[in-house]
Amino acid sequence: MNEAQPVPQEIVGADAVARAVGEWPCFHDAEIQRLVLDALDLGHGGPTLLLEVAVDEPCDHVRRRTGAQAATVVEFRFHGVRNLALDSFQAQNVMDGISIRAAPDDQGARVFSVRVAASLGLECTFLCTRAETRVKPT
Repeated sequence: MNEAQPVPQEIVGADAVARAVGEWPCFHDAEIQRLVLDALDLGHGGPTLLLEVAVDEPCDHVRRRTGAQAATVVEFRFHGVRNLALDSFQAQNVMDGISIRAAPDDQGARVFSVRVAASLGLECTFLCTRAETRVKPT
């Protein structure tokens, strides 16, 4: 994918990830390295889901413009996770992309609807109350 993706302003830390990578990653062909569910982390209203993704970003057009070369691990932390559906998790899990959209739930409260689409392996969908991201320190 060679088109710049808009930076999702609803996600805490998205601007910092975009600066570190050169733009907001498209996450196409990104590999899921780690998935952790934590029922005890109740700091933001419920269980959390941690997703660490190795992105082969910056995309080609950013490499040409900036000279950046390195792949980056992007960490997502989703709080208040509910209605979680996981399918086809295996040793290698390659994303087709990720969609994180703010929407009202059945009671009218704002939640995020998250969908991880797969090229290979894990697909998942869920709702959450807060979404954060950062570049994982090396």
